[in-house]
Amino acid sequence: MTPLKPAERRSTADQVFDQLARAILEGEWAPGDALPAERVIAEQVGCSRIIVRQAVHRLADLKLVETRQGGATLVNDPWVGEVGVVELMLRLTPTLSPRFQREVYEEELLAVLVPLVLAGVHATDAQRRALLALVDAEPHETLEDRFFEVLSDISGNRVEALLTRWWTRLRGLSPDPYPVPPKELRAFLRRLAEALVERRDPVPLYLAEIRPLLALLRA
Repeated sequence: MTPLKPAERRSTADQVFDQLARAILEGEWAPGDALPAERVIAEQVGCSRIIVRQAVHRLADLKLVETRQGGATLVNDPWVGEVGVVELMLRLTPTLSPRFQREVYEEELLAVLVPLVLAGVHATDAQRRALLALVDAEPHETLEDRFFEVLSDISGNRVEALLTRWWTRLRGLSPDPYPVPPKELRAFLRRLAEALVERRDPVPLYLAEIRPLLALLRA
């Protein structure tokens, strides 16, 4: 594998974690491989074994490795780990596989359906009107993120609001493969908001818009 680099003094624990995680995500250690001993890693990066142990525990929290008392630390398959691995992949792997990019984008598109359905059921008239007003008032640079964050807020589901903000972070880590021109995006979001204000089901409108994109991703 690529030798680990000496860690900078700034955020040493984070750097050690990032190097180890990147090596696992990029396949330098395969599932079932044993990580080098703490002593070996500490010597390569120039830090204490305590720092290495902390980094390995973080890997274990994400299910990227399995630690065994008195035994080797074994690498797990990243695809059977925790959902936080997705964000880690976007942050640490500079070149993402086309398949992974497609899968992230598919999930992002379909994740909108839950807050859209819930807002259609639970949002008050005032909340619906406020969402429509946001479409015209928000700068285009932040419109998409703010629209879906507010949509999740008026869904009445706090878990959904947290998940939507997680997707907002992911969008900042991964380029949009099919960016929508600002005027078209604003017009589309306005149609969704108008459907909510008029208490029409916005889901068919949204699905009609994303189905061609979903088909294009698999073409």
